[in-house]
Amino acid sequence: KKRSQDRHAGLHGIGRQQDFGHEKDAVAEIDADDADVKGYEPLWINDEVVGFCTSGGYSHHLGKSMAHAFVPTPLIAPGLTAEIEILGRRHAARRMDTPIFDADGARMRG
Repeated sequence: KKRSQDRHAGLHGIGRQQDFGHEKDAVAEIDADDADVKGYEPLWINDEVVGFCTSGGYSHHLGKSMAHAFVPTPLIAPGLTAEIEILGRRHAARRMDTPIFDADGARMRG
């Protein structure tokens, strides 16, 4: 059975991107000593909420609080700075531009 042209499987997704813009997942380190991201915390850039965190927590390997957040693609840039609101307080955050673990793949290669 052949699908009709107007029932393209990805049509809904394309319409959503046109309406709301593209988003990209970014990893950030956060200046927070007393609380960590759990999910759905607002991401502030230039005093405007532009996205939300999806998950986060304290990285014992790095000794830092980390978060994943959806950021509108036009705002993604090397060295991006933002604020993440945790328990009603904004904390400075910086996008990680390089892999945060085994950046050169040495551990993977043995």
